[in-house]
Order: sequence, then C-alpha cells, then structure tokens
Amino acid sequence: MRGSPLFFRGFSLSLLKMVSRAEIAEQFSNFGIEIADDVLEKCWEVCVEAGVGEEEFLETWMAYSVSKLGGADPTVELVAQMERDEYGKKSGTHGRNHTPSTPASRGKKAAGDLIIYDPSNRNSTPTSTLDVDLLETYGGTPKVSRVGSGRSRVNVGAELTPSRVSNESGIVTNERSGYAVTPIRGAFSPASYSPSTANPSAAYSGRSNAGNVVCSHNVSDVAAWEWDDGPTSFQPHVGSLQGQQLGSAKLSYMCDFVGEVAELLESHLREMEKWLNQGGGLEPWVPEPLDVPRSSSQNYLGRICSDGRLNAESILLEGSVDSSVSGKPIRLDVSGMSSAEDGGQREPFAVFPGQVVVVNGQNNKGQRLFAQKIHSKASAPLPSKMPSLSKETGPLHVVVGAGPFTQLDTLSYEPLQDLMALVRKIRPHVLILIGPFLDFTHAHISGDGGCQLAETFETYFDRMVDEMMGQLQGMNTQVVLVSSARDVHAHPVYPTPAYAFLPGGRAAQYMSSDGTKRPRLILAPDPCLLDVSGVVIGVTATDILMHLGREEMAGTGHKIDRLGRLARHLIHQRNYYPLYPPALGVNLDMKLWSQMCTMPVTPHILILPSDLRGFIKDVDDCIVMNPERLTKGVVGGSFAKFEVRPLEISEPSLLSNVKAQIVKI
Repeated sequence: MRGSPLFFRGFSLSLLKMVSRAEIAEQFSNFGIEIADDVLEKCWEVCVEAGVGEEEFLETWMAYSVSKLGGADPTVELVAQMERDEYGKKSGTHGRNHTPSTPASRGKKAAGDLIIYDPSNRNSTPTSTLDVDLLETYGGTPKVSRVGSGRSRVNVGAELTPSRVSNESGIVTNERSGYAVTPIRGAFSPASYSPSTANPSAAYSGRSNAGNVVCSHNVSDVAAWEWDDGPTSFQPHVGSLQGQQLGSAKLSYMCDFVGEVAELLESHLREMEKWLNQGGGLEPWVPEPLDVPRSSSQNYLGRICSDGRLNAESILLEGSVDSSVSGKPIRLDVSGMSSAEDGGQREPFAVFPGQVVVVNGQNNKGQRLFAQKIHSKASAPLPSKMPSLSKETGPLHVVVGAGPFTQLDTLSYEPLQDLMALVRKIRPHVLILIGPFLDFTHAHISGDGGCQLAETFETYFDRMVDEMMGQLQGMNTQVVLVSSARDVHAHPVYPTPAYAFLPGGRAAQYMSSDGTKRPRLILAPDPCLLDVSGVVIGVTATDILMHLGREEMAGTGHKIDRLGRLARHLIHQRNYYPLYPPALGVNLDMKLWSQMCTMPVTPHILILPSDLRGFIKDVDDCIVMNPERLTKGVVGGSFAKFEVRPLEISEPSLLSNVKAQIVKI
C-alpha cells in the first residue's frame, strides 16, 4: 500500500543513497558558510529523516536562520531546533523510530512558521496572512494562496519575528536572538528571506550632489529654473504614433530561420536605398555592381560589415542579392578619406556594422573600393502635425526616469522613492519610467547566493506598480512604463513587448482612464514612439549609444561631438537599433526588429537612456537626451525633466519651445 510505513521507510532509504554530505557542504559554501563535520553529519541526517534534498534543506535553513535565529550559522543544536520546528520532529536528535515526513505531511506542519522579511509593510499593522507550502518555497519564489487552505502560514509584515521590541535608540531588536536590525525605509522593497536585501545604501544616503544640474537646454538661469504654471486640470492624450499595441501582446519570437533573416536584411537594404535617394542629398543614381571594375567614380549601395573587429583594414561593404556576381562583400578602403594629401580637404566619416550607406568611390579592379565619400543620411521627416498645445492647455510637463531604480547592493529602491516624492511635489502631466525595474543581473536576483526574494517576480512588480500609482492619487499625472529586456519578469528579447500584469492584479486597475479618481497607467514596448498631444517622443530602453560607441570607427573633422554623432546614427538610419550583428547580450528578433524599430518620422524628442554621460543635444532638429540611469552602481544617478511650451507659429521643430534639464536624484 502506497501510504504504508514500509513505503515511507523505502522512500527514506532511497533518499539516503541520493543525499550527499559533499553536496550539503558545497551548498553552504556557496553562501560563504563553512560547517564543522559534526554539523555536516547532523544536516545530512535531517535531510534523510525529513525526506528532503540538499537545496531544499538549505532554503529552509536560510529562511529559518534569518527569521528566527538572527542569521546565525548552523550548529548541531540549532539544526536540531530547526528540525523540530520545521519538520515536526518530536523525538531526540537520533530518533531512528521517527517516520520521515512526506510532501503531504510537511505541508500541514503546525509550528515554526517561516517569516518573510517584508520591509514594505514595516510601518503598518499586518491585516492578513499568506499561506505558503514549504515545498513551494523551493527556488525562493513561493506560490501564495489565501488563508484557510490548511497550509502553514507566513506572516507578511513582520521584520524578523512576530515579537519585536524597540530600544531608546530606535533600533528594532529581535527578542529571541538579541540581534539589532536597522529600520528600513523602502516602500518598494520586495519581501525576501534576508533583511540585508532591503538595507539602505550608505553610499546613496551619504551623497552630496542631490539636485545638481548635469546639463540644460534653453534654460538661462540653471539654478532657479522651475516649470511655468499651467492648468492643473490638463490631462494630455498619450498614445502610440505607430499604431502599436501599447499593452502586452502574445508574440512568438527567436524563431527566425537563416533564409528569413536574409530576406529581412535584403528588404531593409532596398528600403534604405529609397530613403537615401530621397534624403541623402545625392543626385539621382543607380547603384553599381560591387565586383565589376569601373575606371571612374561611381555610387555603390551596401551594408557595412567586417571580417573581425571593425578597423581601417577590416571594413567590408556587403551589397544586395543582385549587386554582385559572386555575392561576396568587397573590401572598403577609407585611407583616402582619413588623410588630406596635397592640401586637400579631409572628408569626415563614421561607420559601424549594420550601417546602410552609399559609397562614392573607385573600383578599378572589382576587388577593392576606394571610398571618396560615404553617405548615410536617410532621415525621416519631422511630424507634419503640430502639437495641440495652447495657452489654455499648455505648457506640457514631463519627467523621465530610467532604471535600474535601486543600487547594486540593495533592493531598497530609495532612488525610486525619492523620484516619486519629487513627482508628487512638481506634479508633471506625464511621468515616463523606463525599465529595468527588477534587473536580472542584480546580485540579490542572480548573484552567487541565489535569489533572495520570497515572492514571485510578477507578484512583486505588480505590488510595486500598485504602490507607485497609489502615491499619485488625486493627481492628473499619467504614467508610461516602457519595458526592458533586462527585467527578470519581461520577455528576454529585443524589441521587447510591453509589460504584462498578473490576471486580477491590483496594478491593472490603472490601465483605463477614470476621470480624476485615479492616475492613468500606459504600458509601452521597447522601443516605442509616443504621441503626447501631438508632441512625438521616441524612447528605447536598450543602451544603443553604448553599443554603437564600442563598434563605431570614425575619422576626424566632424562638426558634432562623439555623443551627438552616435545619436545622429539612429536618426540618419531612421532606426532605434541600426547595429548588426547586435551587441553581446541583446537577443535581437529580426521579425520584431523590422516591425518595431523603424522610425516613420523623426521624433520631436528622442530619449536614449545610457550608461554614458548624460546630455541634451540638438541633432538634426531633434532634441536628443540621455537622462542616464536613476542609479549608477551603488550611488545615485539622474533623471530628466522638460517643458514643452505652445507654439506661437507653425513650425515643424520644437527646439525653441522646449526647456529641459538633467538633474541628479
């Protein structure tokens, strides 16, 4: 009979063969804990008696140690105490007559509930408890359900234990262990198994540059600039200029066949040929075959590539399917452009892999193309429709923040809390927040110690957004969340579909407009082209500036600085990600790229968050800004704010009507 003691004994004996003392020691060593031989023997015995594996035992011990022992290292006595509390063992430390617990019996334990550290509720009285099956905590993301299911309860809202005392200094103390715990500030911190996950960052709290202006645009008195007053009831319309679904969509991706990729690249090359003819400032031309010798200078269309890292000796020009007999790319020689012999004028150039160009040069033998000029401008026109701002509705106020929103050494989210406090103070019409919100590279998510969160990523993100929107109650601020492939809960592909909330989650209530009762939430993919009452704003969360900067090769004599030149590549190629092949770590889906990365118009404002230095620049009548990140390492970063005043005359550019600043958080 399956439920008989004989079966359980067999289950224990079979596990006895699988559980390894060396594996147990290695699991602890991964957390920097070295245990004595007698402790190792006791841990092995508990695994066998309780019928659990090494990893599950370690998860249980870490949660028990943090919640009830103040983070103490394992001893024989403490492991025995954990065994009694968590696995229901009532006999002595060597109780061989004890029947090993089964998955079913462990789910009904009555004592020793594990307590999740939830700093987001530290100042409020818990109003409910959540049920968590111990087996479901395997991996650090327990599946939660409502009270009354018969499973063990986990108290959400307690910092370490249900009973806490506070001394005169204000330090919260664990009564059982006597360990002091620093009070946590973060309303956005996730529930976790470790209090250190949400500890405030000393480097951030000790900063002295908060409020410093990094750069400005059209602001004469930088220190004193504040937004012009406008109608408090104005709520601009926020939509997508490209007609994309701003909500999440079910998409299949990373299923490209080699032939399909070749067809998409060929199609893009043909489109660029048309756009280069229209906006490249060239006389009407027909591209010449790459491998046919010509004695005079001709125009050749192709895509920049290389047979190694891009340099003066490795540049190749890859043509279309019918542009050469052999189909091979041709060597591109730029030596004549990088030097000014006989007093000639130096011709500036800047190339990168994936760039579609028209090269004017000589190809005497059909094997090497000697470039004289390189044309890459295929810019889209500025929006033809003027912004619908007037003295009765404008000016338009926008705040932009780009993730990560917390430091590398904590999940306290203090910078996000400070940004939300500023938003409540200055009350912008639109708040654009660009992911990642929960960076998959964060040490507490994917570090050596494993994931420290005690809730699912989706649950935490839903709670974060609900808390964030709740702080904006009574305001007309509309919030746009731009997705990022770096988010652990997002689709790991670029372009990245918009975020999706849990079915029935609290954050979903903000997705539709409800007058002034609550702020409106809009989910946008990466990249996206937003239409805010006629003001066209392009946004991408991917650090294309950094990626281009690593691959670009440029000559001298440029009239624009390097950061402006990198941004200009996007406008000239009318593409949010013109680099091909993509940078390491970017999972580029070519079908989505062809659908979502092309700019139908040049935006009025282009937002390109990057780890590079922040800037605001006029690039071909487009205001390009890099607000940097809200956090940089363990210190604070910066954010952007800008104001768009109503146009007094009809003009396509908004350069003179936009005031902007990038400010340290």
